Amino acid sequence: MKLFYFLLPLLVSFSTMAAECFVVSGIEKDHARSLKDRTLIQSETSKIAGKNCIVVKSWKELNEKIAAKKLPENSDILIVQGAHGATNGIDVKFLCDAEEPTAEEVLGHLKKLSGQYRVGATIHSCYSGEIMKQKLLQDETNNENLDKLCLYTSSSMGRITYGQDKDILSQLKSARPGQTLENLFLKVRSGMISSAAWSEIGLPEYFAKETVEQGYKALQSLDKITRGQFSCESDIGAANAALCAAPGITDQIFEDLMTFQHPFIDDSVKEEVVTNFKHKIKTAEESLKKTPADKLSRAQKDCYQFLLETYQSNYGEKLEDLESWDYVVANTPLFKNMPQISSCTTYSKLLPKDEARTVEEIIQNNFSNGARFYQESVEKLQKRYSQRKMDDSFDIKDFARAASGEKAVCDPNSKQQIIQSMFGQSFFYDELADGLVPDEMIHGRKVSTQLALKSFQNASLEYKSQSEKDQLRSKACKDFKL
Repeated sequence: MKLFYFLLPLLVSFSTMAAECFVVSGIEKDHARSLKDRTLIQSETSKIAGKNCIVVKSWKELNEKIAAKKLPENSDILIVQGAHGATNGIDVKFLCDAEEPTAEEVLGHLKKLSGQYRVGATIHSCYSGEIMKQKLLQDETNNENLDKLCLYTSSSMGRITYGQDKDILSQLKSARPGQTLENLFLKVRSGMISSAAWSEIGLPEYFAKETVEQGYKALQSLDKITRGQFSCESDIGAANAALCAAPGITDQIFEDLMTFQHPFIDDSVKEEVVTNFKHKIKTAEESLKKTPADKLSRAQKDCYQFLLETYQSNYGEKLEDLESWDYVVANTPLFKNMPQISSCTTYSKLLPKDEARTVEEIIQNNFSNGARFYQESVEKLQKRYSQRKMDDSFDIKDFARAASGEKAVCDPNSKQQIIQSMFGQSFFYDELADGLVPDEMIHGRKVSTQLALKSFQNASLEYKSQSEKDQLRSKACKDFKL
């Protein structure tokens, strides 16, 4: 009975954790059946993070359903819009089943609801980035409830939502209770989230002024947060912006270059490695207490004890001096040449077939995936650019100039074109597709401004921004749980 009373508060807290879930559906207007995972926006079949969702046909009906629930103040409410978006070049409207609200009207509903509840809103519609743009502009003059509305849009500014296997609807379908919208955002290739460091880079100010000077300042700050200070003619960020715009630089080449240029290991990965080493040692010691003659447990203990001590003696107790993936790759052979590695060799041979691991994998542990990805990126770059050395002598500025050609960002006209493509006012066109299809609408596109925008957001989610508005918007997304 005492155990029951001890667990009761936990059971109550878990039962109230999940957000109330509502879906604004546009499925009746999806005649071409182009909306993916239609089950999420079909009546009586919608379920997200283990929670049944109420499906409605309009934002008016949504407000009525929420009011009827009489939820306590500050309850978490998840709102998903699955509908088509359209624009006439001036207004953006969303084709919900029973109405066609504008971007401004959708934002108005969300801001009003956030005055009473903590709201997580996922808008899966073409041109949904316009809602984000309007939010950032309005936030500049009004701090009210910024920490209570987390907005996720499936498109960036001025863009359609390009269908992908891992879009936000598929992520919501497989989401777990307690996850945040940021967790889901990091798993997809495109879109926008309100908790990125938008004010820190001055994007709202650019939207208000739309001058090349302010736009390029935003681009410089964006690049600094994403990948560090590379320069072209003394302009921070120009080299990477040139790469974004270069017709011959595909998304994959761009990703490989950024992996090579920014190979730094996150502290959380280092923590995982140390924790895993200690866990392996503890597990082996417990097994040896029961069966002292167990050869597998003995080899496991000796191997991971050796690895932990060697890593820590070379890189610090928390591996703080292990800076980048190339360190891991370079030092794996050094580990293999040490006499103590025999314990890891024995351990590798004794592992059951279904748990088989090479000595290299054991040495690299949780670093192995990152190290392999780094190696593969460098190998692909070396194969493609055989005349260039992919080492410390690699000059990103020179490479960017050569890659960008006529679209070099150092030219004022190219600066404006890149800024407008990045922030949604115009498109680059793929010259190989008859010059008709905007870059984000085709598979295997030839320019990467939208990929760069997504990379910035990923990097900035943990950025310690000094902007008050960014901090409040970040709090909204980190506090809201599915």
